[in-house]
Amino acid sequence: MAYYDYVEDRALIKGAFCKSFGMLPADFEDLTYRDYIDLFPSIDGETTFANILRTRMETDHEKVKGFSKNEYAEWIKYRTKKKKFDERQSLRNAKQNKSVQITDKEKLDIAKKLLEQLQNK
Repeated sequence: MAYYDYVEDRALIKGAFCKSFGMLPADFEDLTYRDYIDLFPSIDGETTFANILRTRMETDHEKVKGFSKNEYAEWIKYRTKKKKFDERQSLRNAKQNKSVQITDKEKLDIAKKLLEQLQNK
C-alpha cells in the first residue's frame, strides 16, 4: 500500500506543487499528466504533504511516542487503513491459492472418475 492516495491527498499534493514550484492553484489544474509525473518526485521536503508522508512512514515507535496529537492521529489512521488493506490482500491471496490447491484425496477421486469414464467407452 502506498503512503499516499492521489484522490484523498489531492489537496495536499496540490498545495505541495504550488509551494515547491511557485505555481498558482489554477496552474496545477492545467498540468499535463507527463509534467505531473516528472515533477512529483521533486516536491519540496518541507511541504505539509511531505511532512504527512514522513509521519505515515514512521516505524520507530520511540519517534512515534514524540508525535503531536495530530501526527499520532494521522499515523494511526494510516496504520488502520494499511492493516485493513493487508487483510483484504491476504484473503484474496488465500482464495486464489485455495482455488489452485487440490488435496491428495481430491486428486485420487478425479483419477478414479477419469478411469471409470475411459472404461465405459
